[in-house]
Amino acid sequence: MRWFTLILAAVVFLGAAAIPATAADSPRPPKFNVVGNDGVSSLKIGLSAQMLYEYYQKDMGDDAHSVYTSTLFFKRIRPSLAGTLVDPRLSFKFQADVAPGKLDLLDYYVNFKAHEWFAVQAGQYKIPFTRYRLNSYKNLQLVDWPLTAKYFGGERQMGLQFHNSNHRFFEYQAALLTGMYGDKNGTGLSKVTGEAVLNTWNMVESQAVNEFHPAVAARVLGKIFEIDTSTVTDFAKKGPRLAVGAGSIYDANPVVMRDFSFRPAAELFFKAYGASVYGAYFAGFYEQNGEADKRELGMTGMHVEGGYLALPWLEVAGRYARVDVTDTLQDDAAEYAAAQIAAADDPDAAGLQYGKAGSMGSESEAAVGLNFYLRGHAIKLANEAAWLTHVDKDDESLQDFRFRSMMQVAF
Repeated sequence: MRWFTLILAAVVFLGAAAIPATAADSPRPPKFNVVGNDGVSSLKIGLSAQMLYEYYQKDMGDDAHSVYTSTLFFKRIRPSLAGTLVDPRLSFKFQADVAPGKLDLLDYYVNFKAHEWFAVQAGQYKIPFTRYRLNSYKNLQLVDWPLTAKYFGGERQMGLQFHNSNHRFFEYQAALLTGMYGDKNGTGLSKVTGEAVLNTWNMVESQAVNEFHPAVAARVLGKIFEIDTSTVTDFAKKGPRLAVGAGSIYDANPVVMRDFSFRPAAELFFKAYGASVYGAYFAGFYEQNGEADKRELGMTGMHVEGGYLALPWLEVAGRYARVDVTDTLQDDAAEYAAAQIAAADDPDAAGLQYGKAGSMGSESEAAVGLNFYLRGHAIKLANEAAWLTHVDKDDESLQDFRFRSMMQVAF
């Protein structure tokens, strides 16, 4: 495994050396583009890698010493293929994650752009929920996604969607989905109830899935003064620009105490002269006792981040995110867990799975970051210090500290 990691690192960083120098002025990673003899077909070859150092101090409570961990590992290694076929309006994308310990098939879809205002996409992709989550992880302002992502999503699903791509002034997307996903994101209900989430992406240990349940997702986003919403960072450094959006996901037949039945969200981007702010609000509803006519609010969340690009290569940033669980969900989760343990053939094993169900009260993340853009997002060093607070239903809290430094190379 050590030799495998070293070889991957050598390939990635040799590839980075081949990135044109002009990429330093671009906020987005470049790609190697091969054009077919017909002048229409094309193939874009991409590879991105993130090597992450993480120091974590975990609070174990008043009567125990904190646990300290220090790790260096590849967070992501993702090869991608994208391009056009026969007709410039017909495009495709494929993306996988091959970091050590992973072999995940993430994106595979085809897209037909019939008009500037209408396109059809089919396959597996990030569901349309918020513009922020649709962005690439390569363009994040801090080291990784905020904690609201793992609770509210949006995750990747298979489906058919209609959209107008990344329009200059107004975006829309509407998708019909399978309701099946294998990501750790968007699994907030299961984190409270203890229900397990299937892994449908892993190409080695994928689990059989026969739980198709239709879902619908849609979002809209209006823009003023052509703001770039593909990243929170304000590389353009122009005058004030604004974008406001909303999205929602409805699951027609959610798995009891595992899937939200309805998730709405609202978001806002603002940029001006190198300064930037992003904010979002989320809510998660679930079917109480598995009955569609008894939908209850189970969780709310908010996320604010922003920064200032002091120099073309230097940015200071910050983030605050919070998730709160309602008293109703706490009580329902505890009651559900007790029933699962009592009915289990192995109560001890069930106790390990459901023992903490309903105990979560809130979770928050406060972080500050310092980014060095060596070649825009193509080569950057992102550093972040974060304080994580976990509060249980009895208002007792634990305070964790995390420091992360991440080197990214993408082309």
